Amino acid sequence: MIGTPVHQHENRIREWRERRSMSQTELAESVGTTPAQINKLENGDRKLSPEWLWRLGKALDCLPAELLPHTFYRPHLSDAEQRLIDLYRSLDDTEQVRWQKAFAAYCAPISPTDTALTS
Repeated sequence: MIGTPVHQHENRIREWRERRSMSQTELAESVGTTPAQINKLENGDRKLSPEWLWRLGKALDCLPAELLPHTFYRPHLSDAEQRLIDLYRSLDDTEQVRWQKAFAAYCAPISPTDTALTS
């Protein structure tokens, strides 16, 4: 229901913060608030508004919807797919671009004239 606070046992802020190895203080600094505010959000004592979802998602490098309860947002990913996504997100921008290029090259169709790859 819109406007209803999402409580700790439901929201996934703490899960994502811990996945990123961040303290409440570090997360608070990255979104421009206090650790006490982060604690209230994690515990469901403070309303998790769309603005908070966006700010926290950006700081935690996840989609805002991924902070919602599993009943609200549950991507259809296997554990292996989620590990790949987490690994990719842990890379810095330069490494992500290199990975993208390598993956695109790996997925590109092989040309019939490219004998180096087919011999």
